[in-house]
Amino acid sequence: MAQPSQTSHPPAPPLRGFWARFGLRFGISLAIGLGLFFLAFRGLRPDRLAHAFANASYLWILPYVLTLAGVQLFRAWRWRFLLAPVTSSPPGLWRLLVISSVGFAAIILLPLRLGELVRPYLIADPRDVRPEDATGADNKRLRVSAALGTIAVERVMDGLMVSLFLFGSFLFLAGRAQSPAWMMPTAYTALAVFGGATLFLAAGLWRPRFAVGAALWLVLLTPLARRFGGRFERFRARLEDLLGGLISGLAALSHAGSLLRFVLASLVYWLLNGLGFYVLARAFHLDLALVSAYAICGMVAIGIILPAGPGLVGNFHEFGKFGLQISLPAAVIAGEGMAFITAVHGLQFAWYVGVGLLALRSRHARFSQVLRATVQRSE
Repeated sequence: MAQPSQTSHPPAPPLRGFWARFGLRFGISLAIGLGLFFLAFRGLRPDRLAHAFANASYLWILPYVLTLAGVQLFRAWRWRFLLAPVTSSPPGLWRLLVISSVGFAAIILLPLRLGELVRPYLIADPRDVRPEDATGADNKRLRVSAALGTIAVERVMDGLMVSLFLFGSFLFLAGRAQSPAWMMPTAYTALAVFGGATLFLAAGLWRPRFAVGAALWLVLLTPLARRFGGRFERFRARLEDLLGGLISGLAALSHAGSLLRFVLASLVYWLLNGLGFYVLARAFHLDLALVSAYAICGMVAIGIILPAGPGLVGNFHEFGKFGLQISLPAAVIAGEGMAFITAVHGLQFAWYVGVGLLALRSRHARFSQVLRATVQRSE
């Protein structure tokens, strides 16, 4: 019987130069995280936070953890619909759950989203895979860049869905007296950014060569390569190959059935996310309407998309605080509000990292593979 193709990846590459690059990125991310953490807790009194934690009803943690489990499951399941058009047979749910768990833990733990390449690397076929073991469409090797294309679709669709959630919840809450002035401009900006990214993906599917060429011109690589050649030309060719693979991973956009199932699964995924915020708010006796909980969830989601430090510390807290300002007075935010955000962050960190580390015991994901993906992503 043929051995699973995942086990035939070559050993991790030499780490020469990796730790220097990693250390620089870690330092930058740490500065970002600490700066935002300082802003989030500036002026707050520790005794108010301690009082909020002392009087919390911790039985609400159980239903909240159930929502986290649902989120974990739907995140893995919906990826199957994006992989279906680029694979000969979609991977099983257990394998997707293992790889998604490891990948999300890597995103949380590693700085500046270095963990984004872990999932595509673990799901792709190794370079030396035999034709009969290839899992890509038409019995071809599933490339990392093609798998990364499915992650690009996932990220853009997530951003678009979060933007729609934000826009709807902000529109509903805009009439309140305490509503901050930045609410609607933020919603319109997020909608414009992710709506534009969706259009770019559609253009890439319609005219892939044009989209790749336009992207290379926009970042000035094509004119620089023509003018200077050498290293610029090699980098241009490498990026052109990567973008071509990414666009091939967008095939789900042309398969109405797969795309519709992915959108529906994503809708459930984000409904569970927002519901989790609403449930845990009860533990800290916060008078939050369901629509307010979705507004907070949306703000946190936007915040952690940005470059963040290890553990998403700082981004999570500062953008969570922004979300609280929409519905709660400053006195409540200074106590129960920020205790609630801290609890959400702590429980999510413990759950997602813990499940990710347990998933490393599976044959579908090895630490050496995660290390290799991280080294390649940092180059």
